[in-house]
Amino acid sequence: MVNRSGRPLEQVSLSACRSAKCDVGALAPGERCVWRFSPSSEGTLSVTGELDGETVALEDACMFFVFDRIDVTLELQPNGAWTVREAPGAPWSWLPWR
Repeated sequence: MVNRSGRPLEQVSLSACRSAKCDVGALAPGERCVWRFSPSSEGTLSVTGELDGETVALEDACMFFVFDRIDVTLELQPNGAWTVREAPGAPWSWLPWR
């Protein structure tokens, strides 16, 4: 996730598949956060945060499947809108012995 809004993004929280959660806290302008997790079930990714006291949320940003590894980049744009890019993840990147 990247904050490209030009303003501090506060109280940032990511949740995925209803079972994994990452409380990021705050992201300064231009700051990036990387969250790595292995889905235990299929489900979606959502993010919430506050920008200038207003909630900026994105529900169902992408879909995760247990055996289908993807990398997702979320970017908060200057207008407060989220952009989402998905790319296939390297299948070996989540294997514990690699």
